Amino acid sequence: MQTNPKGRARVYCASRSEGSGCSFKGTFLDVYEGQIEWYLSQFIIPTDYQERILEYHRKLLSSYDNVDNQRRQIEAASKRLEQQYRWGHVSEQEYLGEHRDLENQLNQLSPMDGKIGELKRLAQFLANVADAWTAASEEQKNKLANVLFDKIELGSGGKVLAVKPKTELEPFFRLSYEHHAKDIGSDPEGI
Repeated sequence: MQTNPKGRARVYCASRSEGSGCSFKGTFLDVYEGQIEWYLSQFIIPTDYQERILEYHRKLLSSYDNVDNQRRQIEAASKRLEQQYRWGHVSEQEYLGEHRDLENQLNQLSPMDGKIGELKRLAQFLANVADAWTAASEEQKNKLANVLFDKIELGSGGKVLAVKPKTELEPFFRLSYEHHAKDIGSDPEGI
């Protein structure tokens, strides 16, 4: 990002600035922020969210033949990855990305029945997240985006193409998406 003399931040591709031939055309940060604000303002948490999330999680667990075996395999993969990093076979960035993916897989194997309190806390947080985004400064929006999303994919010319929510928030985003999928025309920005 670079800020112009008037204080307006503009987003650029780091690869393009290094001359890699990237075709991404930067746009002002507030254009992207406006789309995220719209997306968050449309966020829906159904009243039966707990039951729906717990049911989804039960179905997910039943799809695994052996949860304990799956857990051991993921933990072993994590140890192998740590060894590869210590030996210098993978970069820190690769290690952190793969480690986060393995942690997410382990978290999905955890039983949700004992996490009702956490679901309520996350639902309360997400219920007011659009208001928080609207009132936030650029620095606060950046921090909030890091709390909400693992990834925000930007398109050339000022369009947010996709967001990937944090693993613990994914069930809520899925429920909101399912609600809006009934009326796909409700997303004029196409996020």
